[in-house]
Amino acid sequence: MSRFSNYFSGVSERFQAARFTQVLSEMSDRQLADMGFSRADIPRHAREMAHRR
Repeated sequence: MSRFSNYFSGVSERFQAARFTQVLSEMSDRQLADMGFSRADIPRHAREMAHRR
Protein backbone atom coordinates (compact mmCIF):
# COMPACT_ATOMS: atom_id res chain seq x y z
CA MET A 1 0.00 0.00 0.00
CA SER A 2 1.11 3.50 -0.66
CA ARG A 3 1.60 6.13 2.00
CA PHE A 4 -1.54 7.85 0.77
CA SER A 5 -3.74 4.78 1.17
CA ASN A 6 -2.13 3.95 4.54
CA TYR A 7 -2.98 7.46 5.74
CA PHE A 8 -6.63 7.20 4.72
CA SER A 9 -6.90 3.70 6.08
CA GLY A 10 -5.73 5.01 9.45
CA VAL A 11 -8.15 7.93 9.32
CA SER A 12 -11.00 5.59 8.49
CA GLU A 13 -10.05 3.26 11.33
CA ARG A 14 -9.97 6.14 13.83
CA PHE A 15 -13.37 7.36 12.59
CA GLN A 16 -14.83 3.88 13.04
CA ALA A 17 -13.30 3.56 16.51
CA ALA A 18 -14.86 6.89 17.49
CA ARG A 19 -18.24 5.70 16.24
CA PHE A 20 -17.93 2.38 18.12
CA THR A 21 -16.95 4.32 21.25
CA GLN A 22 -20.06 6.47 20.91
CA VAL A 23 -22.36 3.48 20.45
CA LEU A 24 -20.83 1.50 23.31
CA SER A 25 -20.92 4.53 25.60
CA GLU A 26 -24.67 4.78 25.07
CA MET A 27 -25.18 1.23 26.35
CA SER A 28 -26.06 0.53 29.96
CA ASP A 29 -23.59 -1.10 32.32
CA ARG A 30 -25.78 -4.21 32.20
CA GLN A 31 -25.59 -4.41 28.40
CA LEU A 32 -21.82 -4.00 28.51
CA ALA A 33 -21.55 -6.70 31.20
CA ASP A 34 -23.64 -9.04 29.03
CA MET A 35 -20.99 -8.61 26.31
CA GLY A 36 -18.27 -9.34 28.84
CA PHE A 37 -16.64 -5.99 29.51
CA SER A 38 -16.95 -2.86 31.60
CA ARG A 39 -17.25 0.81 30.75
CA ALA A 40 -13.50 1.22 31.32
CA ASP A 41 -12.88 -1.29 28.50
CA ILE A 42 -14.79 0.71 25.87
CA PRO A 43 -11.82 2.50 24.24
CA ARG A 44 -9.84 -0.72 23.84
CA HIS A 45 -12.79 -2.68 22.46
CA ALA A 46 -13.70 0.14 20.08
CA ARG A 47 -10.14 0.20 18.68
CA GLU A 48 -10.15 -3.60 18.31
CA MET A 49 -13.50 -3.60 16.52
CA ALA A 50 -12.41 -0.85 14.14
CA HIS A 51 -9.15 -2.64 13.40
CA ARG A 52 -10.99 -5.86 12.47
CA ARG A 53 -13.19 -4.18 9.88
